[in-house]
Amino acid sequence: GLQENVWKLIPNRSEKDSEKRRAFTEDEINAIFKACEGSIWYDACMVALYTGARLKDIRNLNKNDIQDGCWYLDPNKTRRYEIETVIPLHPKVNEVLERLFKQSDRPFNCSAMGRDNTKNRRSRFTKILRDAGIKPNGAIVDFHCWRHTFKTRMIAAGVPEDVVDEIGGWRPGGAGKRYNHDVSR
Repeated sequence: GLQENVWKLIPNRSEKDSEKRRAFTEDEINAIFKACEGSIWYDACMVALYTGARLKDIRNLNKNDIQDGCWYLDPNKTRRYEIETVIPLHPKVNEVLERLFKQSDRPFNCSAMGRDNTKNRRSRFTKILRDAGIKPNGAIVDFHCWRHTFKTRMIAAGVPEDVVDEIGGWRPGGAGKRYNHDVSR
Protein backbone atom coordinates (compact mmCIF):
# COMPACT_ATOMS: atom_id res chain seq x y z
CA GLY A 1 0.00 0.00 0.00
CA LEU A 2 2.92 2.44 0.37
CA GLN A 3 3.38 2.61 -3.40
CA GLU A 4 -0.19 3.84 -3.95
CA ASN A 5 -0.75 7.60 -4.21
CA VAL A 6 -3.41 8.17 -1.56
CA TRP A 7 -3.17 11.97 -1.93
CA LYS A 8 -5.30 11.85 -5.09
CA LEU A 9 -8.23 11.18 -2.75
CA ILE A 10 -7.91 14.66 -1.26
CA PRO A 11 -9.86 17.30 -3.21
CA ASN A 12 -7.95 20.01 -5.06
CA ARG A 13 -7.29 22.88 -2.63
CA SER A 14 -6.49 25.43 -5.35
CA GLU A 15 -9.45 27.57 -4.25
CA LYS A 16 -8.57 29.44 -1.05
CA ASP A 17 -11.05 29.88 1.80
CA SER A 18 -11.03 33.64 1.14
CA GLU A 19 -12.29 32.91 -2.39
CA LYS A 20 -15.13 30.81 -0.99
CA ARG A 21 -16.43 33.56 1.30
CA ARG A 22 -18.46 36.56 0.28
CA ALA A 23 -19.40 40.02 1.49
CA PHE A 24 -22.73 40.63 3.20
CA THR A 25 -25.33 42.66 1.28
CA GLU A 26 -26.95 45.72 2.88
CA ASP A 27 -30.12 43.71 3.61
CA GLU A 28 -28.05 40.96 5.24
CA ILE A 29 -26.14 43.50 7.34
CA ASN A 30 -29.41 44.95 8.61
CA ALA A 31 -30.80 41.47 9.31
CA ILE A 32 -27.66 40.45 11.25
CA PHE A 33 -27.80 43.56 13.42
CA LYS A 34 -31.49 42.97 14.09
CA ALA A 35 -30.82 39.32 15.01
CA CYS A 36 -28.11 40.16 17.54
CA GLU A 37 -29.48 43.45 18.87
CA GLY A 38 -28.82 43.97 22.57
CA SER A 39 -25.97 41.45 22.75
CA ILE A 40 -22.19 41.72 22.74
CA TRP A 41 -22.33 40.23 19.25
CA TYR A 42 -24.06 43.41 18.03
CA ASP A 43 -21.04 45.42 19.22
CA ALA A 44 -18.57 42.91 17.76
CA CYS A 45 -20.35 43.05 14.40
CA MET A 46 -20.30 46.86 14.51
CA VAL A 47 -16.54 46.83 15.14
CA ALA A 48 -15.99 44.26 12.37
CA LEU A 49 -18.13 46.16 9.86
CA TYR A 50 -16.19 49.41 10.33
CA THR A 51 -12.68 47.99 10.87
CA GLY A 52 -12.44 44.75 8.92
CA ALA A 53 -10.88 43.14 11.99
CA ARG A 54 -10.86 39.39 12.52
CA LEU A 55 -12.95 37.91 15.34
CA LYS A 56 -9.76 36.82 17.08
CA ASP A 57 -8.44 40.40 17.05
CA ILE A 58 -11.77 41.76 18.28
CA ARG A 59 -11.82 39.25 21.13
CA ASN A 60 -8.28 40.31 22.07
CA LEU A 61 -9.02 44.04 21.82
CA ASN A 62 -7.67 45.82 24.87
CA LYS A 63 -8.34 49.39 25.96
CA ASN A 64 -4.59 50.09 25.65
CA ASP A 65 -4.74 49.22 21.92
CA ILE A 66 -6.76 52.38 21.23
CA GLN A 67 -4.79 55.63 20.93
CA ASP A 68 -5.58 58.92 19.21
CA GLY A 69 -8.70 57.56 17.51
CA CYS A 70 -6.88 54.53 16.06
CA TRP A 71 -6.68 50.85 16.90
CA TYR A 72 -3.08 49.66 16.88
CA LEU A 73 -2.88 45.92 16.49
CA ASP A 74 -0.29 43.43 15.47
CA PRO A 75 -2.45 40.56 14.24
CA ASN A 76 -0.87 37.12 14.42
CA LYS A 77 -2.05 36.35 10.91
CA THR A 78 0.00 39.15 9.31
CA ARG A 79 2.94 39.14 11.73
CA ARG A 80 4.95 37.04 9.30
CA TYR A 81 4.74 39.91 6.80
CA GLU A 82 5.80 42.40 9.50
CA ILE A 83 2.65 44.42 8.98
CA GLU A 84 1.59 46.58 11.89
CA THR A 85 -2.05 47.40 11.37
CA VAL A 86 -3.33 50.84 12.34
CA ILE A 87 -7.08 51.15 11.92
CA PRO A 88 -8.63 54.63 12.10
CA LEU A 89 -11.84 54.26 14.07
CA HIS A 90 -15.18 55.36 12.69
CA PRO A 91 -17.18 57.54 15.14
CA LYS A 92 -19.74 54.71 15.53
CA VAL A 93 -16.97 52.34 16.64
CA ASN A 94 -15.53 54.96 19.00
CA GLU A 95 -18.97 55.31 20.58
CA VAL A 96 -19.33 51.53 21.01
CA LEU A 97 -15.83 51.14 22.47
CA GLU A 98 -16.18 54.06 24.87
CA ARG A 99 -19.34 52.48 26.25
CA LEU A 100 -17.78 49.02 26.51
CA PHE A 101 -14.49 50.20 28.02
CA LYS A 102 -16.44 51.69 30.93
CA GLN A 103 -17.34 48.10 31.84
CA SER A 104 -14.10 46.27 31.02
CA ASP A 105 -10.64 46.79 29.51
CA ARG A 106 -11.26 43.66 27.37
CA PRO A 107 -15.01 43.73 26.66
CA PHE A 108 -15.06 41.05 23.97
CA ASN A 109 -13.11 38.48 26.01
CA CYS A 110 -16.20 37.16 27.74
CA SER A 111 -18.27 34.01 27.98
CA ALA A 112 -21.01 35.54 25.80
CA MET A 113 -18.46 35.61 22.96
CA GLY A 114 -17.61 31.94 23.52
CA ARG A 115 -14.41 32.43 25.51
CA ASP A 116 -14.42 28.73 26.32
CA ASN A 117 -13.73 27.38 22.82
CA THR A 118 -13.68 28.15 19.13
CA LYS A 119 -16.52 25.76 18.29
CA ASN A 120 -18.80 27.55 20.75
CA ARG A 121 -17.92 30.96 19.19
CA ARG A 122 -18.64 29.68 15.70
CA SER A 123 -21.93 28.09 16.67
CA ARG A 124 -23.11 31.29 18.39
CA PHE A 125 -22.50 33.42 15.31
CA THR A 126 -23.94 30.69 13.08
CA LYS A 127 -27.14 30.91 15.13
CA ILE A 128 -27.23 34.69 14.56
CA LEU A 129 -26.83 34.13 10.82
CA ARG A 130 -29.61 31.54 10.88
CA ASP A 131 -31.87 33.89 12.88
CA ALA A 132 -31.11 36.61 10.32
CA GLY A 133 -32.11 34.29 7.47
CA ILE A 134 -28.65 34.43 5.87
CA LYS A 135 -28.11 31.62 3.38
CA PRO A 136 -24.64 30.68 2.11
CA ASN A 137 -25.68 30.54 -1.58
CA GLY A 138 -22.66 28.37 -2.40
CA ALA A 139 -20.23 30.32 -0.22
CA ILE A 140 -18.81 29.98 3.28
CA VAL A 141 -20.72 32.42 5.46
CA ASP A 142 -19.27 33.17 8.89
CA PHE A 143 -17.88 36.05 10.95
CA HIS A 144 -14.89 36.37 8.63
CA CYS A 145 -17.27 37.64 5.93
CA TRP A 146 -17.16 40.99 7.75
CA ARG A 147 -13.59 41.38 6.41
CA HIS A 148 -14.91 40.82 2.89
CA THR A 149 -17.75 43.26 3.56
CA PHE A 150 -15.35 45.88 4.91
CA LYS A 151 -13.03 45.75 1.89
CA THR A 152 -15.93 45.67 -0.58
CA ARG A 153 -17.59 48.71 1.01
CA MET A 154 -14.33 50.67 1.28
CA ILE A 155 -13.50 50.09 -2.40
CA ALA A 156 -17.09 50.99 -3.38
CA ALA A 157 -16.70 54.23 -1.38
CA GLY A 158 -13.67 55.15 -3.49
CA VAL A 159 -10.93 54.46 -0.95
CA PRO A 160 -7.76 53.47 -2.84
CA GLU A 161 -7.09 49.75 -2.61
CA ASP A 162 -3.58 50.22 -1.22
CA VAL A 163 -5.02 52.25 1.68
CA VAL A 164 -7.70 49.60 2.33
CA ASP A 165 -5.01 46.90 2.27
CA GLU A 166 -2.94 48.82 4.80
CA ILE A 167 -5.91 49.33 7.14
CA GLY A 168 -7.03 45.71 6.80
CA GLY A 169 -3.54 44.30 7.27
CA TRP A 170 -3.40 42.76 3.81
CA ARG A 171 -0.05 42.44 2.10
CA PRO A 172 0.05 44.60 -1.05
CA GLY A 173 -0.87 42.46 -4.05
CA GLY A 174 -1.63 39.51 -1.74
CA ALA A 175 -4.77 37.76 -0.53
CA GLY A 176 -6.61 41.04 -0.08
CA LYS A 177 -7.43 41.03 -3.80
CA ARG A 178 -9.89 38.18 -3.15
CA TYR A 179 -11.83 40.23 -0.58
CA ASN A 180 -13.52 42.69 -2.95
CA HIS A 181 -16.91 41.40 -4.16
CA ASP A 182 -19.86 42.47 -6.23
CA VAL A 183 -22.81 42.74 -3.83
CA SER A 184 -25.32 44.10 -6.31
CA ARG A 185 -27.29 40.83 -6.15
